[in-house]
Amino acid sequence: EGLANIKIVGNTPYKIPRAFGVRKDMNAPLASILRSSLDSMSESERGTIINRWVSVQSDPMIDYSLLWKIGLLAATIVLLVLFMNYRLSKLVTKRTSDLSQANEALRASEASLNRAQEVAHIGSWHWDIAEDRVNWSDEVYRIFGIDKGATITHETFLDRIHPDDRGRVAERVASALRNGSEYEVEHRVIVDGKIRWIRTRAEIERNDLGEAVGALGISHDISDRKSSEEIQERLEEQLRQSQKMEAVGQLAGGVAHDFNNILQAIRGHTDLALQDVPIDSSIREDLEEISEASDRATGLVRQLLAFGRRDNLALGECNLNEAAENLMKMVRRLIGEHIDLVFNPGAEISTIQADRGQIEQIILNLSVNARDAMPEGGTLTIETETRHFDSGFKRENPMAREGTFVALHVKDTGSGIPREI
Repeated sequence: EGLANIKIVGNTPYKIPRAFGVRKDMNAPLASILRSSLDSMSESERGTIINRWVSVQSDPMIDYSLLWKIGLLAATIVLLVLFMNYRLSKLVTKRTSDLSQANEALRASEASLNRAQEVAHIGSWHWDIAEDRVNWSDEVYRIFGIDKGATITHETFLDRIHPDDRGRVAERVASALRNGSEYEVEHRVIVDGKIRWIRTRAEIERNDLGEAVGALGISHDISDRKSSEEIQERLEEQLRQSQKMEAVGQLAGGVAHDFNNILQAIRGHTDLALQDVPIDSSIREDLEEISEASDRATGLVRQLLAFGRRDNLALGECNLNEAAENLMKMVRRLIGEHIDLVFNPGAEISTIQADRGQIEQIILNLSVNARDAMPEGGTLTIETETRHFDSGFKRENPMAREGTFVALHVKDTGSGIPREI
């Protein structure tokens, strides 16, 4: 009181409890007197007594309205944080799902592209010239026979090219880098000891100054196409050769007719001479040899005529022993005296269906080959035999047929064909 410049602006956050009481264990009459006295006191009297005789202590008083405000604000912040976390979690989940789907779609697209490149045998690549790094697709690694993921440079690419093509490819690339926008070249590579044909096509990338900074291109395995082209070229060559042989056959047929006329004259005059020569004449044997040689020559003419007409040779009954035996004198003269000739005809040789002239030609050709294989001398053996192939032989030799066959053997003691050949 008495301070004019002080005014009450609100309650302090303190509570000061004050009370009067009588002890329960006090004498009842005295307690009754004290209780009556306390009840009769006014508030001012009570305050005077307390202020004079009782020390004042204050305890902090809680402002519950402030606590409610703080609690409400805190709850609002917590709810807002929780809501933001929920929204963020939903957004992250959605973005993660979208990213996962995008990655899955990208992987599927890459797998589809790799499969398409594998089917088409076409791979893609990019060359960073500044860092000299080449990025290959999986198919390019397969085409060049290099493990996937290996570091590739331009030199790595050139090293895989066939030595005969390497210089040409390097020059083509260098020319495109100097003054071109693209290039295309076919070359070979060696993979696992085998040659593959590759068609490489690329476009040069340039900066604003026109400098080459990279190249984007494809490599196409065209080995199958090249193989088809080679087959076609061989077929065309075979066709040309066939046409030549057809012309040769026609020529041979014409020559054979003329030669056959000459042979007929030789045979006719030989027969006339034989009629005039006595049986015991020394020249009769020579005339008979001329006659037999004329018959064999006639067989050769028949073969030439068949070749010229491209007809199947006429088959007839042929005794292999007789055909071989009739040739022994001629074979003897062909091989010379330094080679022994042995003829072992098989017993009970069946008659076969064959062209006798062809059989004779086979024996003569093999005899000449045997002579050339024994320049220092040796033995030439000609044998015939009957062979029977049963089911057991066929099981061991699936290409054989069951039945009875006639075999002709022409053997020599020469060196034979070297093993390395």
